[in-house]
Amino acid sequence: RSVDLSLLQRLGERLVISHLDLIGYRNPAYHASPDVWRSYRRTTRLALATADRVLFVSEHARRDAITEDLIEPQRTAVAGIGIDRLAPQEPPRQPDGVPLGRPLLVMIGADYLHKNRVFALELVAELRRRHHWDGLLVMVGARVRHGSSAEAEAQLLRADPELAAHVFDLGPVPEAEKQWLLEHGQALLCPSTYEGYGLTPLEAAAAGLPCIYAATTSLSEVVGVQAATIVPWDAAASADAVIALLGPGEERERHLALLSQ
Repeated sequence: RSVDLSLLQRLGERLVISHLDLIGYRNPAYHASPDVWRSYRRTTRLALATADRVLFVSEHARRDAITEDLIEPQRTAVAGIGIDRLAPQEPPRQPDGVPLGRPLLVMIGADYLHKNRVFALELVAELRRRHHWDGLLVMVGARVRHGSSAEAEAQLLRADPELAAHVFDLGPVPEAEKQWLLEHGQALLCPSTYEGYGLTPLEAAAAGLPCIYAATTSLSEVVGVQAATIVPWDAAASADAVIALLGPGEERERHLALLSQ
């Protein structure tokens, strides 16, 4: 809230804030109403204009804010983030309904529109059609109230019952089930159109799995372009590029080496 900014300025000598990205700033669908969106935009502008220094988690996010004239370059800095490789607190647990022994393509993340879950479904359809891939897509993540792709996903699956039979949408799952999926998946799928940072490639590398992503926004910075296999946003061409990562071989090993750099 804007009133909080005035208070913060009085509490210390310098005001330093962190900023992830401009997804909510640009997307009215991610808010309860146009008024809430306008308030969010106003608070974002005030915060970035008021702070003595703003920390961004990627160079892409920093450039994005500068391009929008929200902040001067000299008041910015980049401080990347990562993941903790902690020992699990409980043993991995197989999610209900997900069979053992089938190839699994795992997608982790809330069903926000920019996560591009509809493209994930189209990609799996093309993998099946063009390469006879007989695996399952397992989607894991929170279902959001505003800015969800759920209806578009449901519409696509209603039109293609055969594809629907090969998709599991588990919603949010406990960490033990997520760990099981990481241990039994063939790859992690991250077709996001916009990421302020993007942790999925790091999770994939930590689990020894390929990450299927497009080199867009910060993802081209976090993991680079060489390991990217999604052709934005051509499901057929992407399926042709992805299929080699879903089984053992030189392409998969080369990709994993790039991902771990």
